[in-house]
Amino acid sequence: MFDFGTTQKLSDKSNDKLAKLVLDRFRSAVLWQEIERVGDVSLQTSFRRCYEQYHGLWAPEDKARVEKLKVDARVNLTAMKAGVVQGFLTETLLQPDSLPWAISPTPIPDLSDSARMEVLELVKEAWFGRGFSGSIIDLVSQVKQEVKSRSVELAEARARGMEKLMKDQCVEGGFRNAMFAFLGEFTFMPYAVLHGPIPARRATLEWVGDKPRVRERLFYEFRPVSVFDFWYSSDSPDTQRGAGVFIRQRWTRTQLFAAAKMKSYFQNEIYKLLKEDTRAANFQFHWLSQNNPDQKNDPREDWITGSGTIDALLHYGIFSGRELAQYGLTHLESGQFYNATVTVIGGRVIQVFTAPNPTVSIRPVHTASFYKTRDRIPGAGIAQRLRDVERCFLSTLGYLMRNVANVSEPIGEADVRRLSKFMNEESLMTITPGMMYLVDDDGMTNQSPALRFYSVPSVMGEYRSLLDNYMELAHYVTNIPAALHGTAVGTGANRTFRGAAMLQGNAIKAIQSAVGNIDQGVFSPCGELLFNYNMLYEDDPDIKGDCRIQAQGVQGLLAREMNRNNAMELLQLVGAAGSQLGDSAPRLFAWSLNQLLTAMEVPDDLLANPAGAQMAAAPAEAAPPMTPAAAPGVPNGPIPDGGM
Repeated sequence: MFDFGTTQKLSDKSNDKLAKLVLDRFRSAVLWQEIERVGDVSLQTSFRRCYEQYHGLWAPEDKARVEKLKVDARVNLTAMKAGVVQGFLTETLLQPDSLPWAISPTPIPDLSDSARMEVLELVKEAWFGRGFSGSIIDLVSQVKQEVKSRSVELAEARARGMEKLMKDQCVEGGFRNAMFAFLGEFTFMPYAVLHGPIPARRATLEWVGDKPRVRERLFYEFRPVSVFDFWYSSDSPDTQRGAGVFIRQRWTRTQLFAAAKMKSYFQNEIYKLLKEDTRAANFQFHWLSQNNPDQKNDPREDWITGSGTIDALLHYGIFSGRELAQYGLTHLESGQFYNATVTVIGGRVIQVFTAPNPTVSIRPVHTASFYKTRDRIPGAGIAQRLRDVERCFLSTLGYLMRNVANVSEPIGEADVRRLSKFMNEESLMTITPGMMYLVDDDGMTNQSPALRFYSVPSVMGEYRSLLDNYMELAHYVTNIPAALHGTAVGTGANRTFRGAAMLQGNAIKAIQSAVGNIDQGVFSPCGELLFNYNMLYEDDPDIKGDCRIQAQGVQGLLAREMNRNNAMELLQLVGAAGSQLGDSAPRLFAWSLNQLLTAMEVPDDLLANPAGAQMAAAPAEAAPPMTPAAAPGVPNGPIPDGGM
């Protein structure tokens, strides 16, 4: 079995003071994971248990029972529950055409300097050019309101431009794939980790003029991080506060050569690492830890041939200006503290940089727990909540299977004295049905049979009842009811389509408060950081305005889905009412259809239909009453009963 707690001793042979400081902090963070308690065990033990439960591995404390019963049958309740939630969250959060953020103008925008100048020019033109005779105060107020209205319209247009840009950036940066991996650990581990957005440069093929060209351009990358590759300081209530967080990465030789070409890395240190240290026979390529069961250590030959990897420690932490001054960051004050990013490989610092705008900087590392604990990074996952119930379930299942085996064949006894004359020792131990066994007369009257058989009592019904009780208890313990699996619960109306839909809707509500932690821990800081990057560094002025970003995540996407369903039901209701609505039927039907198309995010320019609006607003006497099927904007022909 993999040793989850193994951590190699870090080398103290480093002449780099900053590298030594980072490694000292890292030792403390590793020790904190072994000390911090999650329930009745350490965080490291909790990781091991959750991993084993989800992947169907027997824990050491359960192996003795399995070996005793000789039954290793397993029904993985943790994977079943986690899989249901993962499927629901993936379908809800990772929609190809949606983002978990909403960009909107500020409710009461302030006039910019250019807008004030525009107000002044318009007031002067109205007062002197057109001879305005009213109150100057009323004139200024009217002009300000007009300019402010135009500012709001401009901000709305730029907000839509920002949303489109962020959507493109998320596609290019692998946000969907990173979130897919994040949601996997989010359901069953004490917490899950997402790394991003991370500014990076890469070569892309673009069409320039009349031919394709390769250009390097900036993009923002999103990466999932395993909980086994993430550590934090003991004073960290979240990833943004505290001395710092650590991420272990695996780098290839190709990545090191690519980093040496970037300005933010120390080229000389990377070349020394490649040429000198790796030649030593005792050089440790995987010098940080071996506690990630999904990663195996590559042989030394793989590194030489270029396919192997070396451990890199990425540290987001707080440092004084004095500690960073020797690395060329001369603009810092020695007595002040700054959020900096330091990358260390094998005792060498290969990268140091600080955020150019510390007031809006956010560490691009985000965590969230399925069941959140206040002011702590670790919370609880489904595996932790389900552990005791699943162990009871598996124990009962083992005894059930053992009882099935005992009941399947009778237990017999044989009179050896009477049978041994006609059978050898091996045949005596194996009684075959359908065989005729000869016995010797022992000369006694009222003699008992030479072969006797006994049936083991069957208690399978009791065991099955226990299994059902444990399964029902699992629904309550995890707050993930059976209805979320698509199982019809109860009788009568609950087994109809609408009844099942209502049950599933209630089941979704039961986990909204839990999965809403993603909004607070991941979507909100992640979106804010990407928004800040675009506002500060993008050259396109058409995306910058008096706007704000708001994480809408699970709640927003669920509300969007509910609005879509409500719009569909409204359209069905209007269509069913038909002519009973009288003269208002065409306009009401057109409005209902518009609501549905808007909820389905049909572009605004396609919804605009002045001709249809004029037809809907025409007097009823100008044309015969129209049925809903012939209303403006609706295809001709009857609408099938039950909706479109």
